Amino acid sequence: MDYTYYLLPLISLLKLTKENNVLKINNKEVSRLNIFGIVERINDNEGYKSLVVNDGTGEIYVYFQNNLELKAGDAVEILGELVYDENPILHARIIKKIDLIQFMYNSIKSLFYYNKYWNNKK
Repeated sequence: MDYTYYLLPLISLLKLTKENNVLKINNKEVSRLNIFGIVERINDNEGYKSLVVNDGTGEIYVYFQNNLELKAGDAVEILGELVYDENPILHARIIKKIDLIQFMYNSIKSLFYYNKYWNNKK
């Protein structure tokens, strides 16, 4: 089993397909993501919280259970498991606040890796 956390911009989720409960981008299996984004909104339900995180290329719902104090506008790094319901959803394992400079650096880095390793080049 692959335990790699893939550093991808959220725009890459547009290429997701669900085949036999396996998520793939360009025929590479993806089950864990390392994303960086800005918290757009927080929903607090009994037993879990959910966030909408935007990295400038797209957004994703993130579910988590810890008591981390977050607010809209915070920059975050998230490691989590990707599941596909009607839309991609991330179940967070680790959420860490980061500063905006680190967010910008990591955003550029994720776009670089996406273009280098994931985009089909002809």
